[in-house]
Amino acid sequence: MVVFTDAEGKKRKGRKPPSGHLGFVVYHPVHGVCHASAPVPAYVAHLFDSFRQRDTYIGQYELMAAVTPFISLPRSWFEGRPIELWIDNSGAASALVKGYSGVPDCARIVNMFHFAIARLGAASLWIDYVPSESNPADAPSRFHAMSRAQLERAVSELGDSVRMIVPELVDPQGRWLSSVAIAQSLWLA
Repeated sequence: MVVFTDAEGKKRKGRKPPSGHLGFVVYHPVHGVCHASAPVPAYVAHLFDSFRQRDTYIGQYELMAAVTPFISLPRSWFEGRPIELWIDNSGAASALVKGYSGVPDCARIVNMFHFAIARLGAASLWIDYVPSESNPADAPSRFHAMSRAQLERAVSELGDSVRMIVPELVDPQGRWLSSVAIAQSLWLA
C-alpha cells in the first residue's frame, strides 16, 4: 500500500499563531483510493509555542500529517502489508527514518508516529521524499483554499473521503502528553 501525506502551514501574523491543514491520500490494493483532510487544531500552535515560538510550524505539521493515516484507517488495512510512506518535506521524512529529532516537539511527534506504526503490525515500512508537485496529498491539505470547481475535480480524483483523526498531543489541562500516555492512547485505539 502507498501512503502520501502533506501539510500546509501559514506564518504567524502578529498575535495570531501559525495555522495549518493536514491531508493524506492512500492507495490500497483491496480498498482502493481514499483521502482525508483536517485543520490543525488551534491549541497545537500554542502547545508548540511552549517549546519555542516560531513563525511557522510546517515541520511539526508535516510530522502530524504523517501520523494521521495510521490512526484514521482501520488496523486491518495495514496488518501484514508493506507500506510506502511518501512525504514532501525532507526534514520530516528524515526525522521519521531516523526515529529521532533534535527539536523537542518534533521528537514527541516522531515518537508518536513510531508507536502508531508498531501497533499496526505492518510487514514493512519504507519512508521517502516526494516532490510537492508529485504529491497527491498536496490537494487535500489545501481543500480549504480551493474554489468549488477545483475541490470537486480534486475529490473526484482522490477516491473516497474518510474522516481524519488528528493526533492528540495534550492532556485535559493543555500540557504535553507523556510518551507513556501517547503510547497508551495509540495502542488502545
